[in-house]
Parts: sequence; C-alpha cells; structure tokens
Amino acid sequence: CGSAVARVMPSALRPHTKITDILVPVRPHLDLTFDNILAHINTVYVLKSKEDVMVTVSSHEFSSLRLKGQMLSIPETDLIMFVCYPSVMNLDDLVRRGLYISDIPVHDATRDLVLMSEQFEADYKLTRNLELLTDKLQQTYRLLDGEKQK
Repeated sequence: CGSAVARVMPSALRPHTKITDILVPVRPHLDLTFDNILAHINTVYVLKSKEDVMVTVSSHEFSSLRLKGQMLSIPETDLIMFVCYPSVMNLDDLVRRGLYISDIPVHDATRDLVLMSEQFEADYKLTRNLELLTDKLQQTYRLLDGEKQK
C-alpha cells in the first residue's frame, strides 16, 4: 500500500490484510472478489474505509476516507493491486484526514480541483471584505457630505 494510506490506515500494513478488511465498495456495486474484480478490471473504483480504520480523525464526520482508482491485475502473482488516490473536496478535507496535497498525484485532476477550490474560497473572502469596506466607505462619505451641508 502507499505511504499516505499506510499513514492514515496502519492496519493496511498488517500481514495477510485483505482489501475487504479495511475498505468497502461504493462504486461499482459488487462484492470485492477476485473474479468480480477481474470481470470489471477497466472500471473506476471508489472504495471507502471502514469505521475505526482511520487513525488521524478529528471527528466522527471524518472517520472514513474515500479512495478512487483502478484495479490492476498482476497475472504472474495472482494478485490485484488497487492504485488509488484520496477523493476529497478541499485542503481542509485533506487535513482533517491526516493527508497532504502531496498525497494526491501530480497528474490527477483532483489536485487541481482542490487547489482551485482553495483559490475560489480566498477570492470569495477578499470580495466579501471589499464589499464591506466599500459599504463602510460610502456610509462615511454620506456622513461627511451631511456634515458639509451643515
């Protein structure tokens, strides 16, 4: 398993741990058996961590992690590898789960969406502050204009 997954789900490193011990399928809706996975090898998988698997949890709301990726068959070993990345909405979502932006692959669009979300939020806050300051300036101008009229 990857270092990020191992960091937030150390039970994944235990010997003989199966994917079904720590993750449940969200999409596609099927049992995670060897034959089912081979039959849907070109499908995008979304798996969610089971309760009490995550160690870096700030609240019950963030007690699970969604992982999105694909299954790769390794025929010479009769193994299947789940190549995945965290499915999150913003940097706060990452931090609450003990993850970092570097845990998302550089080539993945999720990284760009997370960063765009942060930029949008920063722009929104600046715009809101600008509107408040503009309103205050207009109010001050009206008060000043009223004083001039006296």
